[in-house]
Amino acid sequence: MIISRPALAVHSPISNWPKNEQPREKLRLNRAVTLSDAELLTIFLRVGVKSKSAVTLAKDLLHHFGSLPRLLAATPEDLTRIHGVGLSKWSQIQAAYEPVKRSLEQSLECRPYFLFPEPCQRVFASQHWPSTP
Repeated sequence: MIISRPALAVHSPISNWPKNEQPREKLRLNRAVTLSDAELLTIFLRVGVKSKSAVTLAKDLLHHFGSLPRLLAATPEDLTRIHGVGLSKWSQIQAAYEPVKRSLEQSLECRPYFLFPEPCQRVFASQHWPSTP
């Protein structure tokens, strides 16, 4: 079964948008922290589908999975049920996510968080853990 939420607006290619509204330009001109989750995801998706820009597709994915952590934890089978997402896009998302995950794991290994309860509690309290289905 293919799952898709119809685009709410008329499709306009991102290249037709004002430069300061295009995700890559916003990233270049500002900092990554200024971009929404959908805009950051758009940069990895690169292109949308015939009826949806990459931004709309990214918003649909986030809406469908409910959060960025749940989207990142999605299996290829879960993700490819979404119209416009195939193994290539799943691979792009996973390839973008894995270096960040490894960097965080290495960072945690180098710090003595677990020697004292307070820092450990702060780390875990700040996490947005995906709920299990």
